Amino acid sequence: MLLGLALTQYKIAFGEKQNIAIVGPANVGKSTLYNQLIRSKDDRAEVSPIPGTTRVNQEADAGLFVMVDTPGADAVGEVGEA
Repeated sequence: MLLGLALTQYKIAFGEKQNIAIVGPANVGKSTLYNQLIRSKDDRAEVSPIPGTTRVNQEADAGLFVMVDTPGADAVGEVGEA
C-alpha cells in the first residue's frame, strides 16, 4: 500500500502528467480560467464576449498537470446532429 502511494506520487512529480479538462456551457469563462492556470503566454486561449470563440480543444502545460480548454458544451440535439 505504501509502495503504491509512493509510486503514484513519483509518477505525478516526474512521470506522465495528468490531463485536466475545463468543461461547461459556452461563454462562462473556461478560456479565462485556462489562461490563468497555464505557464506559457504563447499557449494562451483567445477570449471574447462572443459565445463560440473556442472551437477546438487546446492543451498547455500547467506545472503538475496539462490543462485542456474545451469549446462550450451546449445541448444541440442527438449525437452528431447540429
